[in-house]
Amino acid sequence: MSAITSCRISHHGAGRGHAIAFRLCEPPRPVPAGCRAAGPVGSPGGGHVHKDMGTPRHSPTHSALSITPETVVIMNMKHSVTGISLTFLMFGAGVCYAEPDVFNLLGSWAAKTEGAKILISGTPNPKSHGSHEEFYNLALEYEFTKQEGRLFHGTKKSAKLTEKVVCAVDYDNENIHCTDENGMVDGKIAGKDKIFSHYHHVTPEESVVSISTWERIK
Repeated sequence: MSAITSCRISHHGAGRGHAIAFRLCEPPRPVPAGCRAAGPVGSPGGGHVHKDMGTPRHSPTHSALSITPETVVIMNMKHSVTGISLTFLMFGAGVCYAEPDVFNLLGSWAAKTEGAKILISGTPNPKSHGSHEEFYNLALEYEFTKQEGRLFHGTKKSAKLTEKVVCAVDYDNENIHCTDENGMVDGKIAGKDKIFSHYHHVTPEESVVSISTWERIK
């Protein structure tokens, strides 16, 4: 085995992701008679000596691999950019799938109502808030005191009576759906303090439809 005459070590930076480059130098070769010596392998003009041309030619197998500081910087920048991109991707995915806060229905709401009835019998429905007439206007108050997730328990009150009501806030946080003791309410959330709704029920005494504007009582 040929002895290695020298070894040069170049260290680019310190810490993780940095590289150390080794360059091994070949021992000097004897120059045949009548030929001129070439420079060291890897140097300008260096390479094998050819008697017929008298000109050194480079051989790729003897070219030294050199890692420059610029190469190391580029490699480190690529790793850093990749890490940052993955971090933002994971964070963005979490944000996209996060569920929004449930609309706050708790508290008291004043509802101005106007409705119409089909009078089936001459006897009023004991659970009907409006007067036993074909058209009526009514002031209602909804009060919600219990919540579990998107579900609410409360009461619906008029000057005539009070009944229980349950409501659900839709997954889109834009609509509510409610049921009292004999009818149903569907509403559109128009802001944190306003809801537009419509109501209907059918009983042996009457068929009712109405529309209301709710405003939060502060």
